[in-house]
Amino acid sequence: MNETKVFAFHSVLLFPLFFTIQELDGKPVTTGEGKSSLINISLNGLKLSTPLNIPDSRPPVKISVRFTINETQFIVPGEIVWKNKRLDDYFYGIHFHIEEKQQVKLLEELKSYIKGKNEKRGT
Repeated sequence: MNETKVFAFHSVLLFPLFFTIQELDGKPVTTGEGKSSLINISLNGLKLSTPLNIPDSRPPVKISVRFTINETQFIVPGEIVWKNKRLDDYFYGIHFHIEEKQQVKLLEELKSYIKGKNEKRGT
Protein backbone atom coordinates (compact mmCIF):
# COMPACT_ATOMS: atom_id res chain seq x y z
CA MET A 1 0.00 0.00 0.00
CA ASN A 2 1.33 3.45 -0.84
CA GLU A 3 0.07 5.00 2.39
CA THR A 4 2.97 6.77 4.10
CA LYS A 5 1.18 7.61 7.34
CA VAL A 6 0.79 5.07 10.11
CA PHE A 7 -2.64 4.99 11.68
CA ALA A 8 -3.36 3.42 15.05
CA PHE A 9 -6.71 3.89 16.70
CA HIS A 10 -6.72 3.60 20.51
CA SER A 11 -9.48 3.49 23.10
CA VAL A 12 -12.20 4.85 20.82
CA LEU A 13 -13.27 1.59 19.28
CA LEU A 14 -16.44 0.14 20.72
CA PHE A 15 -17.11 -2.85 18.53
CA PRO A 16 -16.77 -6.53 19.46
CA LEU A 17 -13.97 -8.67 18.11
CA PHE A 18 -14.11 -12.42 17.60
CA PHE A 19 -11.32 -14.82 16.69
CA THR A 20 -10.70 -18.44 15.76
CA ILE A 21 -7.43 -20.31 15.88
CA GLN A 22 -6.59 -21.64 12.41
CA GLU A 23 -3.18 -23.22 12.92
CA LEU A 24 -1.22 -24.34 16.01
CA ASP A 25 2.30 -25.81 15.92
CA GLY A 26 2.14 -25.64 12.13
CA LYS A 27 -0.94 -27.88 12.00
CA PRO A 28 -4.47 -26.83 10.97
CA VAL A 29 -6.99 -26.82 13.83
CA THR A 30 -10.69 -26.14 14.16
CA THR A 31 -11.82 -24.09 17.15
CA GLY A 32 -14.94 -22.34 18.24
CA GLU A 33 -15.09 -18.58 18.02
CA GLY A 34 -13.67 -16.67 20.99
CA LYS A 35 -14.75 -13.18 22.02
CA SER A 36 -12.15 -10.60 22.94
CA SER A 37 -11.70 -6.91 23.62
CA LEU A 38 -10.09 -4.78 20.96
CA ILE A 39 -7.40 -2.56 22.50
CA ASN A 40 -6.15 -0.87 19.32
CA ILE A 41 -6.02 -1.43 15.60
CA SER A 42 -3.89 -0.32 12.67
CA LEU A 43 -3.83 -1.25 9.01
CA ASN A 44 -1.28 -3.99 9.72
CA GLY A 45 -2.65 -5.54 12.88
CA LEU A 46 -4.29 -5.15 16.24
CA LYS A 47 -3.95 -5.69 19.97
CA LEU A 48 -6.61 -7.69 21.76
CA SER A 49 -7.25 -8.97 25.27
CA THR A 50 -8.98 -12.16 26.30
CA PRO A 51 -9.01 -14.44 29.34
CA LEU A 52 -7.98 -17.29 27.01
CA ASN A 53 -4.37 -18.47 27.30
CA ILE A 54 -3.47 -19.40 23.73
CA PRO A 55 -0.43 -21.72 23.79
CA ASP A 56 2.86 -20.43 22.41
CA SER A 57 3.73 -22.07 19.12
CA ARG A 58 6.54 -22.25 16.61
CA PRO A 59 5.72 -21.41 13.89
CA PRO A 60 3.43 -18.67 15.28
CA VAL A 61 -0.24 -19.39 15.95
CA LYS A 62 -2.36 -18.40 12.95
CA ILE A 63 -5.77 -16.94 13.70
CA SER A 64 -8.64 -15.27 11.94
CA VAL A 65 -10.27 -12.19 13.46
CA ARG A 66 -13.79 -10.99 12.73
CA PHE A 67 -15.16 -7.54 13.47
CA THR A 68 -17.67 -5.09 12.06
CA ILE A 69 -17.12 -1.37 11.52
CA ASN A 70 -19.97 0.81 10.22
CA GLU A 71 -21.94 -2.29 9.22
CA THR A 72 -18.98 -3.58 7.15
CA GLN A 73 -17.76 -6.97 8.34
CA PHE A 74 -14.06 -7.80 8.16
CA ILE A 75 -12.63 -11.29 8.44
CA VAL A 76 -8.86 -11.01 8.44
CA PRO A 77 -6.24 -13.74 8.78
CA GLY A 78 -3.17 -13.08 10.87
CA GLU A 79 -0.69 -14.49 13.34
CA ILE A 80 0.16 -13.89 16.96
CA VAL A 81 3.47 -12.02 17.18
CA TRP A 82 3.57 -11.39 20.94
CA LYS A 83 1.75 -12.29 24.14
CA ASN A 84 1.62 -10.72 27.64
CA LYS A 85 -0.34 -11.64 30.76
CA ARG A 86 -1.80 -8.97 33.06
CA LEU A 87 -3.96 -9.96 36.00
CA ASP A 88 -6.60 -12.36 34.62
CA ASP A 89 -6.27 -11.40 30.94
CA TYR A 90 -3.87 -12.20 28.14
CA PHE A 91 -2.93 -9.54 25.62
CA TYR A 92 -1.94 -10.51 22.08
CA GLY A 93 -0.38 -8.63 19.21
CA ILE A 94 -1.81 -9.81 15.90
CA HIS A 95 -0.08 -9.11 12.59
CA PHE A 96 -2.57 -9.12 9.71
CA HIS A 97 -2.05 -11.06 6.50
CA ILE A 98 -4.29 -8.64 4.63
CA GLU A 99 -4.73 -7.90 0.94
CA GLU A 100 -4.31 -4.30 -0.22
CA LYS A 101 -7.95 -4.00 -1.32
CA GLN A 102 -9.17 -5.06 2.13
CA GLN A 103 -6.59 -2.77 3.79
CA VAL A 104 -7.91 0.21 1.80
CA LYS A 105 -11.48 -0.64 2.84
CA LEU A 106 -10.38 -0.96 6.48
CA LEU A 107 -8.78 2.49 6.33
CA GLU A 108 -11.95 4.00 4.81
CA GLU A 109 -14.16 2.45 7.49
CA LEU A 110 -11.87 3.45 10.36
CA LYS A 111 -11.72 7.04 9.15
CA SER A 112 -15.50 7.13 8.80
CA TYR A 113 -15.97 5.61 12.26
CA ILE A 114 -13.63 8.16 13.88
CA LYS A 115 -15.25 11.03 11.97
CA GLY A 116 -18.67 9.93 13.21
CA LYS A 117 -17.40 9.73 16.79
CA ASN A 118 -15.89 13.22 16.55
CA GLU A 119 -19.11 14.66 15.10
CA LYS A 120 -21.13 13.20 17.98
CA ARG A 121 -18.72 14.83 20.46
CA GLY A 122 -18.84 18.13 18.55
CA THR A 123 -15.11 18.17 17.70
